[in-house]
Amino acid sequence: MREALWLLVLLLAAYAGWQFLAALRSRAPRGEASVKPLAAGAAGGGRAAARASDAAGPAAAIDLEQAEDDDGDYSPMLRRDLAPVEAPAASDAAAQSVAASFQLRLDNQRLQRELGSLQQVVDRQQEEIANLLADIDALRARLDGAAPEPGISPEYSEALVLARQGLNAEMIATRCGITQAEAELVLSIASAGGRHG
Repeated sequence: MREALWLLVLLLAAYAGWQFLAALRSRAPRGEASVKPLAAGAAGGGRAAARASDAAGPAAAIDLEQAEDDDGDYSPMLRRDLAPVEAPAASDAAAQSVAASFQLRLDNQRLQRELGSLQQVVDRQQEEIANLLADIDALRARLDGAAPEPGISPEYSEALVLARQGLNAEMIATRCGITQAEAELVLSIASAGGRHG
């Protein structure tokens, strides 16, 4: 049994080698004389082909015999008489214009995304600027309200603000850390300033 398998493998290898050699032989360059007799044989019958092969010489006869032998051979043949077809220049230009327009669309989309993100950054910065301006206005209002009147010591400015807000002397004294008498004095200055203002 083992010998039969080895014999089968050997036969398959020999057949593959024969097919390979036949494919190589069919790819060998053929002259123009071998092509013309075959075409003449197809047009004028077998006798015309035989005369053309006799006139063309032994190379044509070999090619004619090989053409008859190759009926059962399905190996691919390389045709050297076919040159690659050149693509027209117009199709190249069209392909380049399509590629250029595609690239422009990609660039446009990228720029739109960048513009959108930059717009978001600008919007956030404008919100922050608006918040900062509101904070500045609030601080100005606090400074204007806490500005000491001329002739008042800066250490009593907070007490004066509290007095203007309507707190009594005892509360002003506790919050500002001054005596009750000083708080009453600040209250009288605030009420006098209110009457003059």
